[in-house]
Amino acid sequence: PDGFVSHMNKSGCIALLGKEKVKTFGMEWLGLLPPEVREQGKKAIKQAAKGKNARFAGKSVFGNLTMYWDNILTPVVNEEGQTTSILCVSRDVTKQRIAEEKLRITSEFDEMTGLMNRRAFKKKLKVSIAKAKEIRGQTGLLLIDLDHFKHINDTLGHSAGDHLLKVLSKR
Repeated sequence: PDGFVSHMNKSGCIALLGKEKVKTFGMEWLGLLPPEVREQGKKAIKQAAKGKNARFAGKSVFGNLTMYWDNILTPVVNEEGQTTSILCVSRDVTKQRIAEEKLRITSEFDEMTGLMNRRAFKKKLKVSIAKAKEIRGQTGLLLIDLDHFKHINDTLGHSAGDHLLKVLSKR
């Protein structure tokens, strides 16, 4: 409940500390988390210290390797109902996170041109308009139309039309 680590299994030591064995503990648990997830961890530990289960998405970064975690904090209470310790179980969800990101990219971007599709465009436009309203500013939109594109596909073939789209999308 005080936020200090008293024990960690072998997998946790390797994943968080990069060591197979740690002889002494006592390090601050929040200090093991990257800065961008510490606030979530702080809220979770406060909730668990009050005797309630807590859950948050975490991550760890070692050089080029980033791992994602689903963390569940469970309070261990005594007969008087006071939290004496907190059990944190962290499940590696890195592969799931990578798969979700690939699906998001596939669902929002055109495979051939790499440009946003209509769904992603509408989402981004909504956000841009909302931000402009919030700050009482403006947002701009430039529309480009390809006249006679069907004619290019019909006369020169779809491969020529695809090539033209790729070149224009890069520009």
